[in-house]
Amino acid sequence: MGPFGETYLTASYDATVKIWDARNHSAFSPIQSLNEAKDSVTDVQIDCETTHLIRTASVDGTVRTYDVRMGIITCDDCHVAITSMTQSNDGQCLAVHGLDDATIRLLDLTVSSNPTSSFVLNTFTGHHTAGRYALHSSFTADDSVLISGSEDGNAVLYHAITAEALATLEGHEQPTCAVAASKDQSEGSIHPDDACVVTASYDGSAIVWANSEDYMKWQD
Repeated sequence: MGPFGETYLTASYDATVKIWDARNHSAFSPIQSLNEAKDSVTDVQIDCETTHLIRTASVDGTVRTYDVRMGIITCDDCHVAITSMTQSNDGQCLAVHGLDDATIRLLDLTVSSNPTSSFVLNTFTGHHTAGRYALHSSFTADDSVLISGSEDGNAVLYHAITAEALATLEGHEQPTCAVAASKDQSEGSIHPDDACVVTASYDGSAIVWANSEDYMKWQD
């Protein structure tokens, strides 16, 4: 959904992204179609910092950033099929899941004065299992930890800067396909040390994790 609820976006295996007018309930045609991908589009997001940037990920291995104000498209080729992407909360990085090599690439979105230009800042591999399923990840509220799903039913916590595996959450019996970490650090919200993580799996279950006596601990 667009930032003001006026449009929404859909991504498809037909290699397109459609932009729809959410205010016109009688319209059955998109107001715009993005057709640059060469294979299935697996993810589409609106930049969390700059609402006029649309970012897509595709099995063709490319992250495309569309500047809808300037009419500019920037392509970042990761050279592997991409199944998902996650932007950091400060808007400066993008974690991209590669299917073929089971590697998560951390793209730096601030490398130059052009906010759509990026390069690989870090890689995360060796501790989560991937290669067959689309997996997702999530940053903790302070962006210090990247949490990734894994095909062995676990979720792995990586240090965002060193790429060190900090911990493994073991609880699912089938691939952990989705991960969400609490984002709110505002006054009166949950303290960062008590932040919650939710994992969802193909085994049909979701697990809530927290560094609290009331939940299973996920960090020391």
